[in-house]
Amino acid sequence: MSYVAAVIERLEHLRYDGLLLDASRLSETVRDGTEDTEFVNLVAWLVAKLRLFSPDLEESVSRCPDRGPDEATFKVEVSGLLREMSCPHAALTRGGGSGLASEPNRWLLLDYLLSEVQCAHMLAAQSDRPDDIIDRVRSMKVKNQTPDEIVDECLKSMLSTFKLSHPPAHVPAAQIFQKLEGKVREGIANVPDILGNPLLTECLSGDEWRQLEEINSELEAEYSVRRQMLLKRLDVTVQSFQWSDKAKNK
Repeated sequence: MSYVAAVIERLEHLRYDGLLLDASRLSETVRDGTEDTEFVNLVAWLVAKLRLFSPDLEESVSRCPDRGPDEATFKVEVSGLLREMSCPHAALTRGGGSGLASEPNRWLLLDYLLSEVQCAHMLAAQSDRPDDIIDRVRSMKVKNQTPDEIVDECLKSMLSTFKLSHPPAHVPAAQIFQKLEGKVREGIANVPDILGNPLLTECLSGDEWRQLEEINSELEAEYSVRRQMLLKRLDVTVQSFQWSDKAKNK
């Protein structure tokens, strides 16, 4: 799968239904960059999705006005947003948005925003209280931590979970991740019956994911009714026992 196709697939998973689901059009739009209305609107759409999961995010990116892209305003807004998010990519954060003049950096911006939105979506889906996760993530930024400090804090948490000692400061993060990966593989090998082979090995399109979600919602509703019916039956059965003369005497 090409890089452009991978970006389109990620947009479909986020239910983007704009004009940039065509590979040639997306490539042309990113090539034109901040002068292209659709590129500005795509970035604004991703930021709006991110703000759904990060309500405390102060910076935003405006959609393109009717008169056409305002490059200066767009670059200032993107630069402010990336600073607030502690973006680790120096190519995007330096020079007040001047890095967006490079096409590879524009692809990097899309990749970064897509990753942030997907990560925020997964964290919210896995939490009974998404606000708790948002508060924990935002607390790192309130402390004015650098990206390296945030990564170090997350690594410490993972090492603590796996009961591993924290390595010396000079050890690179990549080496630590390799150690963590080995620990995870070791744990999986010890319980082979817990995790089997995946039932689904193919990537689903946006429409297929929507159909799957609809099927899941229908099944969830049906089994919820069944559960309520079983609980009601149990309640009635217990009440019938209480009505007996023997139960009353006790």
